[in-house]
Amino acid sequence: MSNSDVIDRLVNAYNAHDADGFAALFAVDGCTYEHPGVLAQAGREAIGAFYTRRFAEYPELRTEVRHRIDLGQSIVDHEFVHVCGDRADFHCVAIYHLLAGEITRVDLVREQRG
Repeated sequence: MSNSDVIDRLVNAYNAHDADGFAALFAVDGCTYEHPGVLAQAGREAIGAFYTRRFAEYPELRTEVRHRIDLGQSIVDHEFVHVCGDRADFHCVAIYHLLAGEITRVDLVREQRG
């Protein structure tokens, strides 16, 4: 499976609200960061717990990949995130770093408004 295929599986798990399937694609010590380098979640277990809560809070949450750049060990996606509820939809750049078929790090740059 290519690294791009791994990210396709991640997006599919996200859109299906499958927090366990989403987290399983991360390395045990994988992390997510909010730009500029602020640690959001550390470890597969924390990532799964966060997305379990997020999917419950926003039942219409989903993302749409608008453009992808495959750089081998890194995948860069421009995504449009549909949130609903009390939050506005937004654009995001997700930079995924992979090693041996597992996501080791994700850096998220979210659209800033106002």
